[in-house]
Amino acid sequence: MSLRLALPADLDAVHALWTRADHSHFLPAPEPGDAREALAEGLLWVWERQHEIAGFARLNLWSQRDRNWGISHFAITRPGQGDGKKFLAAILKEVFGARGAHRLSLDSAPDNTAALRLWAGAGFVQEGTFRQCWRRPDGKWSDSHLFSLLAHEYRPS
Repeated sequence: MSLRLALPADLDAVHALWTRADHSHFLPAPEPGDAREALAEGLLWVWERQHEIAGFARLNLWSQRDRNWGISHFAITRPGQGDGKKFLAAILKEVFGARGAHRLSLDSAPDNTAALRLWAGAGFVQEGTFRQCWRRPDGKWSDSHLFSLLAHEYRPS
């Protein structure tokens, strides 16, 4: 399995994963052009297994001067198989290693227990809660917990 920047040919697979029914409860639907914009900016990453997309992450460079990065979307094709841990480890290595990040932040729904375990296991620290910050497909508002990991806290696996 390997991490790489997404290519234009990956957009259909990324969109299918982004909008998959079992992910829609935790991932806000993409705005038109979200994936293309991230691709053009070099911020859309894919996790590849045997030439197939096994996951994707939409990163953000919040501040180049301060080296603050974020993960705004993260999804894998086979939850519960350990792929999320490997994918996240590869992203952390890229962001803190090659990109020289000082800080990486992300947010997660309070009921996304698998993601919460993943973030905690990687050393992320919960910093707070955005109250009722996004609407789920069923129309209900959801909170989101904010997490971060600082460069000096990062421990390669």
